[in-house]
Amino acid sequence: MRNANQSFHKALDQYVFGIANKFIDSADPATQSELMNLVAQLDLVSHTGEAVDDKSAQPESEWQHILNKPVDWQSVHKQWLVGVMQQRTKRNEHYIDNLNQAIRNTAIRLQQTQDTFLREPYRSNLIHRHQLTLDYLQQHLSEVQNAHQFNLKQLDQLLSS
Repeated sequence: MRNANQSFHKALDQYVFGIANKFIDSADPATQSELMNLVAQLDLVSHTGEAVDDKSAQPESEWQHILNKPVDWQSVHKQWLVGVMQQRTKRNEHYIDNLNQAIRNTAIRLQQTQDTFLREPYRSNLIHRHQLTLDYLQQHLSEVQNAHQFNLKQLDQLLSS
């Protein structure tokens, strides 16, 4: 019976902390700290097996009180937007790295083509195509870098507000 009781309490702990984690992530900072304090109290109760005081003996009412508070949707939206902007920043940095690699590879191919002795109409056409590709990639890299700088400024503004 003791093993079944421990198993039940372990499953209940996992469930409560999983739910708490989900709500803590989406709550505003004030509610987050209240939820974290409540989770800490629940953690203490689950490990000692006894209630700390009357307040922690009624965790359900505390949860209801905290979860019934109105949500600050501006804060939630701001947190979401910061996350989106951080993901966009990482994606842009990765894309910039890929474009730089493509530019290096194209420049190498251009140099190899210029150094190769091919028949003239093929050589000229190939050099011209490599040069056009290189010009396009460099122009596109410049545009992506500008967009990346704009995103960084937006992210800084969001984080400072």
